[in-house]
Amino acid sequence: MLKKQIVVLCSLFLMISCRFAAAQVSPDILFPGTTQGYFSVTSIDAFKQQWQKTRLGELLKYPLMKPAGEELQKQIETNWIKRVGLSIDDLKSLPTGSVSGGLIAAPGKTPGFVLVVGVNGRNTETLDFLQQIGQKLTEQNVAKATSPVDGASKVIKTYFTFPVTEKNPKGGIAIYLVTQDMLVITDQHHLADLFVARLNGDHSSPLKEKPAYQAIMARVTQKSKFHAETPLFHWYIEPLEFAAAIRTLTEEEKTSVKKAPGQIDAYELLAAHGFKEIQGAGGILDLATENGQLAFRTMVYAPKPHVGAAIKMLSFQNNDNFALPEWLPNDAARFTILHIDPQAIFENIGPIFDNVVDEPGVWEQVLQAFKEDKYRQQIDIQKELISLLGSRLILTSHFQKPISTDSSRFIAALELKPEKEAEVKAALDKLLSSEQDAKKIEKNGLIFWQSKPEDKTSSASSSSSARRRNSIVPGGARSTGTNIQRNKTTTTGKDSESKESGKIARELFFDKGALTVAQGCIFISNNMDDLALALDPSHKETSVGKSEDYAAHIQLLEKLDAGKGDHFMQIFAHSGDLIEPTYELIRQGKMSESQTILGVVIREAIASPENKATQKNIFNGALLPEFEKIRQYFGTAGVVGTVEDGGWLIEGVQIP
Repeated sequence: MLKKQIVVLCSLFLMISCRFAAAQVSPDILFPGTTQGYFSVTSIDAFKQQWQKTRLGELLKYPLMKPAGEELQKQIETNWIKRVGLSIDDLKSLPTGSVSGGLIAAPGKTPGFVLVVGVNGRNTETLDFLQQIGQKLTEQNVAKATSPVDGASKVIKTYFTFPVTEKNPKGGIAIYLVTQDMLVITDQHHLADLFVARLNGDHSSPLKEKPAYQAIMARVTQKSKFHAETPLFHWYIEPLEFAAAIRTLTEEEKTSVKKAPGQIDAYELLAAHGFKEIQGAGGILDLATENGQLAFRTMVYAPKPHVGAAIKMLSFQNNDNFALPEWLPNDAARFTILHIDPQAIFENIGPIFDNVVDEPGVWEQVLQAFKEDKYRQQIDIQKELISLLGSRLILTSHFQKPISTDSSRFIAALELKPEKEAEVKAALDKLLSSEQDAKKIEKNGLIFWQSKPEDKTSSASSSSSARRRNSIVPGGARSTGTNIQRNKTTTTGKDSESKESGKIARELFFDKGALTVAQGCIFISNNMDDLALALDPSHKETSVGKSEDYAAHIQLLEKLDAGKGDHFMQIFAHSGDLIEPTYELIRQGKMSESQTILGVVIREAIASPENKATQKNIFNGALLPEFEKIRQYFGTAGVVGTVEDGGWLIEGVQIP
C-alpha cells in the first residue's frame, strides 16, 4: 500500500513543486547501478513555466474545467495523500528544486522507490516541513523519530512508522533523509542506508556508468534538434528487470494465486525468448519549445546479434515507402506504418508456440499437418502464403460515435509482394474453406471471411461446434497419426478443453470482424462494415494524407532531421480523438468500464483499492464540460522510428 503512495508522491512533486535549485551531485551519479527505472527533471521552475505554455496547461486554467480540477484534487487527497497525512498544499510548501526518482532492485533485497529533491541549502525549511508533517501524522497514530545517522554524517534521518490498520494490514514506513542540499524519501531501510552512504560521498558503481545508460543518453543527445541545450526531462528503464521488480512489489501486497494449468506467464515467456536482449530504453523530453508542444527522443538499446526468438521477430526494416493509401479512413484517430519482416516472424514462432502449449516440436507438427491433412485442403503455409507477403504493415484506429465501451474500431493491412494477390486469395480459400466455423461473404465485389455466430441452443450442439472448430489445428491422431497434445478433442475427447480451444480459434476472426484480400493487401478488421466501406471504390473521402495537419508534421519532422532518409515506422495521431473515448466514459459515469490505455492509467493513479475491488465510479464525470468545448486544446502528434546498429531510435513531436 505504502509503495503505491510513494509512486503518487513522486508524480505530485513533478506537477506542483515550484522552486528550483541544482543538486551538487548529478542524480545519475547519486543513483546506483541497481536502478531499474529512473527519471530526472533538471528544473522544476522550467517545468512549471513550460507546462503553463502548453495547450494542456492552458486547458487546466480554463474556467469550465475548474470544478473538475477541484474534484480531481479532492479524489487524490481522499484516496492517497491523506493516508500519509499530506495534502497538496503541504507539498506546495516544500522548498523543492530539481527532482529525480527511481526504482531500485538490489540483489537479495526488496525493491523500493527513492525520490530525491534538490533543496540547495534550504534544509532548515525542509526540516520545518517534516515537523509539520509529523504533527499531522501524530493524530493518526503514526510514530516519528529523528536523529543524525552518526557523528561524521551530514545526513539527518527521520522515520514515520505507520500502524497496521484494516486498510493498511502490513503497516509501513517512510524514511526522509535531509542534507544541506537534498531531501531523499524512500520506503525501505536498506535503501535509506544505501543513500546515506552515497550522500556522504560513496558514489561507487553509479547508474551513469552502466553501458546501456551511457549508450542511450549519448545517442538521444547526439546531433539532436529536438531539445534545448539542457533537456528538461531524462528517463531510463531496463524493461524486464523493471517488470520483475514491480511484480515482486505487487506479489507482496496480494495473496499469491497459483497459476492454472495451461496459463501462460507473459514475463517468463518474453524473458525466455530474448527480451532480455533489450538492455535498456530511455530518452529526453522538452515541453513548449520552438518545435511544438512536446518534443522527445527515445532509444531502445538492443545491440545485435539477436539470439532469442521473440526479439528476432522484431526485425524491423528501414524503408522509404511511407506513401499513404487511398483507403485510409479520414476519421482515423491514429495510423501507424511499419516495415516488418514476415519471414523472420514466421520462422521464430515455433519456439514460442511450443513454449505456450508446453510441448516441444508441436509447431512443426501443426505445419506438417496442414500439408498432409486428408480431411481438408492441404496447404504449405510458408510457401503458399508467408513467402508472398510484403514488409509494409498499416494499422489504423478510430472510435464509433456515440462513444461507448464498444466504440473501438481498427483496420490492419499487410501489403503483398507485387502481383501476388490472386495467389494469396487462393491460399486463404484453401486455409479457411475447410474451417466449418468460417463463412465466406461477397460484398461490393470482394470476398470477406468471417466467423459464424456461435450456436448456443444446446450444450450438445455447442460441444459439436467446438469439435468442428478445433479442426483449425488439423491432423492430430485423426489424419496423420501425429499426436498434438493441445488438440484435446482428437486425442482425449475432453469437451471442456476442446470448447476453450475452439473459442480461441474463433476469436481470431473477431465477433463482427472480417478478413479479406484487396488492393494488394491482406486486411483484417474488428468490424466488417467499416472495412467494406473503406474498400468501397464508390465511397470517396478526403484522404488523411492530404490534410494540413499531416503535412505540417511531415515538414516539422524533416526540419528536425527525423523524417529524412529511410526509417521503419511512422505514426500520426489526432490526440483529441484518442482522448475523447476515455473522457466521454468518465462523463457517462463508466470510468470503471474503460478499457483504453488512458482509462487504465487514470484508474491506477487515483482509485483507492476499495473502489478498484468494487468497480465503484471514482470521479464525478458530470463536472466535465462537453468534449467539443475543449477539443481545440488537443493537437496532433507525429513519430518516426529508425533502425540503428544499437537498436531503435524513436523521435516525435506534438503540435497544436
